[in-house]
Amino acid sequence: CNDFNRLVKSTDNEMKCEVAVDYFERGDYNHALQLFDLLQAAFRNTPKGESITYKTAQCYFYQDDFEIAGYYFNRFVQTYPFSKDAEKAAFMSAYCSYRVSPDAGLDQTDTHTAIKRLKSFIEQYPNSDSLNRAQNLLTELNDKLEEKDYNVCRLFYRMENYSAAITSSV
Repeated sequence: CNDFNRLVKSTDNEMKCEVAVDYFERGDYNHALQLFDLLQAAFRNTPKGESITYKTAQCYFYQDDFEIAGYYFNRFVQTYPFSKDAEKAAFMSAYCSYRVSPDAGLDQTDTHTAIKRLKSFIEQYPNSDSLNRAQNLLTELNDKLEEKDYNVCRLFYRMENYSAAITSSV
């Protein structure tokens, strides 16, 4: 722990980067994230910065923090659009949005966001290896929206508010 604190306070960014990657490869995402966050500004718009940004997104993803992971994957695509990992990051950004999408009984704002991102991915990368998976996720999200609409109509019907049931189904 003392060694880690010394490393955090150190000005040797190369050493921090090596240790952060080592933590990442060992699955210690908390320590890796702390170091990657310190290194973001130092290596911005460099090949190391590209790797750091992508690994930061992966750390959040592996910790099941899909909202933040999606943000970092999206930021990666915007910052490094010609990277070999841009397509993968674009898919992961959309997938993170999918993972944030709630059950059909709840507000579907995040579901609409996920649909938008998946459609954008499909449009931007029509020859992607992840195309089928993206289309399946999109179908699943659309089914969720249909279930939500059905439940709203059913609720109005059970309340004997038939005109609202008809209106909400259109």
